[in-house]
Amino acid sequence: LKMLEVIERLDTLGPWTVTPTLLAAHIIPDEFSHDRAGYISMICDELMPEVSRRSLAKHVDVFCDSGAFTLQEMVHILERAKALGFGLKAHAEQLSRTGASSAAARLGAHSVDHLEYLTEEDIEVLTEHGTCAVLLPGASLFLGVEVRPPARRLLDRGVPVALSTDCNPGTCPSTHLPLMTTLGCSSLGMMPHEALLAITREAAIASGLPDGHGRLMTGGPCDFVVMDVSNWRHIPYRLGLNPTRAVFVKGHRVYRGAAL
Repeated sequence: LKMLEVIERLDTLGPWTVTPTLLAAHIIPDEFSHDRAGYISMICDELMPEVSRRSLAKHVDVFCDSGAFTLQEMVHILERAKALGFGLKAHAEQLSRTGASSAAARLGAHSVDHLEYLTEEDIEVLTEHGTCAVLLPGASLFLGVEVRPPARRLLDRGVPVALSTDCNPGTCPSTHLPLMTTLGCSSLGMMPHEALLAITREAAIASGLPDGHGRLMTGGPCDFVVMDVSNWRHIPYRLGLNPTRAVFVKGHRVYRGAAL
């Protein structure tokens, strides 16, 4: 609750759009190590209703994998979240194939994340339900994992594919979004234009934002980034370079680089 309160405060400090997500179901905390059912009941019967009452989160996420939550536990939590009016997300198929991506998609999830062990059956379900696949190549790189999510097959089947940093202290301590477009191309088989769409238009879809976010259009929110590159293809091409010189949100400049 405290972290969500901080996020709520951040949302009031500028023109940016923040879409908070409740991820209480990441792993079972030590104090509930002998009472999994009690922790899940606390999430479903106490925490989520309180978060809903105070409008502190728009989505609920569950990490379903070995060492985290089972498929049945994830479905139980997401069904309760859906009943309370939350959007749904899931950490799925990162360390093993659990079927979480398909189950979350059938429940109406905005996105499923990681997806290293995604199968053809899962891809078919994501295609059918229009669920966004959020790929996090920085985590695989940092952890030294050789398995890669099937970005090319997802794109060829028409699944929306987003890229993100997965910035966290355990598996990817990076905020370098342009680097993720490089990894999308070099490690996942994406084309440069697909990698750029993955951090803009498709990222907005994954966040459950209304039409117009993530792209420039008449009447849109006027969010854009100014970059010091000679060609848009150089954004993923220049390995490790962050060419950002200015960031505008809703027409207001919120970041100014040294060159400007």
